[in-house]
Amino acid sequence: MSQLSKTKQVRQEMCRYHLDILALSKVRWTGSREKQIDNHSTILYSSTKSRHEQGVPLIMTRETSRSLLK
Repeated sequence: MSQLSKTKQVRQEMCRYHLDILALSKVRWTGSREKQIDNHSTILYSSTKSRHEQGVPLIMTRETSRSLLK
């Protein structure tokens, strides 16, 4: 899911199904990050730094991300 168009497509499906948070599988990113997709949603991700495994990103609405303790 490294392409921006795929991320936007997932966000559109979240809107269509009225989801506030969504966990993704089969994503092979490394490291940790928090990234704004658009004005309405954020991706949170944490994994190992060297291997492309053991990570599950979360896409959530801005309102939901404000509820997290950091």
